[in-house]
Amino acid sequence: MRVNIKSHFKNLLLVVFAVLSVNQTAFAGNIDDTKESLSAIGQVSEIQVDGNITLRYLKSGQGEPLILLHTIRTQLDYFQDVIPTIAKNHTVYALDLPGHGYSSIDTTASYDEPYFRKAVISFIEKKDLKNVTLGANLQIGFFPHAL
Repeated sequence: MRVNIKSHFKNLLLVVFAVLSVNQTAFAGNIDDTKESLSAIGQVSEIQVDGNITLRYLKSGQGEPLILLHTIRTQLDYFQDVIPTIAKNHTVYALDLPGHGYSSIDTTASYDEPYFRKAVISFIEKKDLKNVTLGANLQIGFFPHAL
């Protein structure tokens, strides 16, 4: 059974974050340093979304939900410089996609587009989000279209 997730979305926002200066924390090796810097801009949590998939996410701000999807081989910290601005008008959810950042790693997963899509849809459903706007950088721009 395929979920019609498009009914959950108000907007589909594709943003080129080329102007972002990627903060070095996005590649930090020490989880305590990463948690400390992120706690200044929002609440970092984990949620089990499907089977054995656990996603780390950051929630910040108030307003209609906006989910930020990072590029492959990075993590939610990639957005830490823009979250405070976006969170002035939205409830921002920045996700670590499965197998990235501090989300769980499934050694049997294919890590293809349907796998990531399923995890994001499950996140939206578990959080009962409505009128969602998706924000992604150019490299992952194909992914929101698949939702």
